[in-house]
Amino acid sequence: ILYTENAGQSWTLQTTTTDSGFSVLGMDFSSPTVGWAVGAMGYIMRTENAGRSWRRQTCGEDVRAHQLEDVVGDQWGWSAWAVARDGKVCYTTDSGEQWADQGSRYNSGLNGRALRAVEMQGNVWLWAAGDFGLITHWEDSPPPPP
Repeated sequence: ILYTENAGQSWTLQTTTTDSGFSVLGMDFSSPTVGWAVGAMGYIMRTENAGRSWRRQTCGEDVRAHQLEDVVGDQWGWSAWAVARDGKVCYTTDSGEQWADQGSRYNSGLNGRALRAVEMQGNVWLWAAGDFGLITHWEDSPPPPP
């Protein structure tokens, strides 16, 4: 993971507290300082200082079985959704202190197709895209910030 403090003129390599082999596949920033990165082996990482340091978070017990493809956070950095190649949908409402597998709620109708991207519109509509032309949406209402 790289970060910049001068609009991309120079970049600094960050070290994270993950196992070697972690590949970042998706990243989203809710503000200039708060963001998430997700990737292989079920990793979820959160920063609250513009990427200078990252803290690991997990969704469920068998996280290494899931390759998280993308993540999107609300405008406050409080709630976020992450989607996985196997259709797993993870959700947090407390800045990532606890993530819950929401698969049974969100992945009906996927028929085994992988989710590859997730986006939010207006902090209510979630859109996801996946294999074989899959485009789906869900209406959700994240809680207000603390």
